[in-house]
Amino acid sequence: MSNSNVPKELRNLGVTNMNISRLDLSFKSLTNLPSSIGKLKKLIWVYLDNNNLTSIPKEIGNLKKLDYLFLDSNKLTTLPPQFGNLENLTSLGLRFNRLNSLPESISKLKNLENLYLSSNKLTLLPESISKLKNLKKLDLSKNNLTSLPKEIGLLKNLKVLDLSKNNLTSLPKEIGLLKNLEVLYLSKNNLTSLPEEIGLLKNLEYIDLGENKLKTLPKSIIKLNKKLKINVNDNPNITIPYILKNKIFTGFFNNNNRSYKLNYSNYYKNQLIGVSVKRPNLPSLPSNIKNVITKKISNVKPETKLPSKTKNPVRKLVSKIKLGLKIKRNVKNMEKTENRIINTIKIPNTPNTPKTLNPRNNMRKKAGNAAQIRLNTTNKPKTPNTPNTPNTPKTLNPRNNMRKKAGNAAQIRLNTTNKPKTPNKPKTPNTPNTPNTPKTLNPRNNMRKKAGNAAQSRRTNVNNNN
Repeated sequence: MSNSNVPKELRNLGVTNMNISRLDLSFKSLTNLPSSIGKLKKLIWVYLDNNNLTSIPKEIGNLKKLDYLFLDSNKLTTLPPQFGNLENLTSLGLRFNRLNSLPESISKLKNLENLYLSSNKLTLLPESISKLKNLKKLDLSKNNLTSLPKEIGLLKNLKVLDLSKNNLTSLPKEIGLLKNLEVLYLSKNNLTSLPEEIGLLKNLEYIDLGENKLKTLPKSIIKLNKKLKINVNDNPNITIPYILKNKIFTGFFNNNNRSYKLNYSNYYKNQLIGVSVKRPNLPSLPSNIKNVITKKISNVKPETKLPSKTKNPVRKLVSKIKLGLKIKRNVKNMEKTENRIINTIKIPNTPNTPKTLNPRNNMRKKAGNAAQIRLNTTNKPKTPNTPNTPNTPKTLNPRNNMRKKAGNAAQIRLNTTNKPKTPNKPKTPNTPNTPNTPKTLNPRNNMRKKAGNAAQSRRTNVNNNN
């Protein structure tokens, strides 16, 4: 195609051929994009990053073959709804812009695998993001998110999720539905706890929890990948359950000194229970005393010691606490206790997918409700309690059992009163036997047949005498 067929606006941007598949307009200080860009129907790669664009023309939706689109480092505040027409798009870069929200039409990007939205002003995500079934990487870092929609759990193929540097205070339990998730970034938020469903992420290899307000970690993490790396740096009040001590914690080792504490309270509680079972003659400790004991020694690591000769180990345990001595236990016993505790940890059930999250019901919701209404209205007159229902046999209705004979007799009387009118017509005097034909067909008129014949013969005799 000659240069003369290229629109002037595109020629000013350096476009010389309408059949190009790649367009690189990055670092051009562009403030707007001509609508004629929608005529470049064969574009596959478009680079518009590092400009001053404040909006995108709706004609961008005409680029049906577009595979890669990068709009990073601009001044975009919104996206046109026509973005949803880019059904072949696999990578979309929108980092370092001023986006406050995403259009609902983004759910139409069925082939999208990589979505980069970091360094914007997003405060929430649309529920329709759950329809991006092929999404593998989602970068939402450096935004203003305070919560996540539960629909986030429908991104079944997601492998990398970056939520760092937001204002999250909690995570939905549906996070446990992300079975293929491998990397999860949650640093620099306001998280105070994690859901137990985090233990369902069997493929998780790294989780960054640094610079939050966590006080502990869910014990269900023990069921995850043995090579899982966890960063809990700069959570000042965090204590790690001692059963997680073999997990690889990163980011806070200095000369083999940890900047966090291990919590052994579960171990000691289990030991106290074991003592009660083995020594049933000993008085049991009130729960408040147990809580005081475990709180005081929760950060004291059990060490090796020869078997004690003390008859009352609970009393010795209390005395050692009073003296501020280090509590010592046999290492083998500790391993047995640890295994018992690990075995008692239950992995939470997989969260149920809310009905509103099912994408197949989104388009059928209204039609389904209308169909249900029509179904209800059509079914009402067919209820068996309605006496006029034509489909219900009368013999099946117990209320008609006593009325059956009376009804049949009434029907016979009705037939006999209506049919004799025909032979009384003057035009048919020669057919006196016609009304007798239907009567012979009725088995219940057998007794009346002779009486009728006798009456007829009497009338005939009277006429003959006259």
